[in-house]
Amino acid sequence: MSVARTKLRSSCWAISLDALTLPTGHTALCKRTFSADETVFACGGKSISAANISTLHAPKPVRVSDGRILQVHVHPQDTRVVILETDHLDNQVLVFDTRKGSFHCRPTLQFGHRDEHAPDIVRRFVKGSTLNSYFARPYTNSEMSVVRVWDYRKATAVVACFQEEHPAPIVHAVLSGSDLLAYGGHSVTIWKTSSGR
Repeated sequence: MSVARTKLRSSCWAISLDALTLPTGHTALCKRTFSADETVFACGGKSISAANISTLHAPKPVRVSDGRILQVHVHPQDTRVVILETDHLDNQVLVFDTRKGSFHCRPTLQFGHRDEHAPDIVRRFVKGSTLNSYFARPYTNSEMSVVRVWDYRKATAVVACFQEEHPAPIVHAVLSGSDLLAYGGHSVTIWKTSSGR
């Protein structure tokens, strides 16, 4: 791992930036994500590396999926929970509890939905979101755009499904309070999760 330090100054502010080069073995696709213990995650292909910014130590990448890792989320309410979105055929969402041995153990949860209708270019840019015990992720179902919601407490089944005709495939779903926001192309849809509308 290499570190590049940059300092910017103004009369009102100062910024110090440490840039890390992580040993992912690939170009880092999933770029960010700090957890509370100053860990940054980088992904390349089917592997993930977790580097501690304070100690500047990055272990070798760990293969965690049969599909490419597309997105990394650190749970907003519990930063020890890391959620990966992959292009796996059935289990696109992998949930890791880093208290159980980081990424060397099997995921705590795996779930998803087979998305046969979405072209690869759409699947590559799909991004879900997590809030409390829920995870929402968009899918394409012929002409309909669908957002499925799972509850980590019973992840074997979808607990809510929101769908409508959309001018472009939905590529991002965001859980925000009691709302579910979904966008694709030039269109944004807001559903009230309490009413399903």
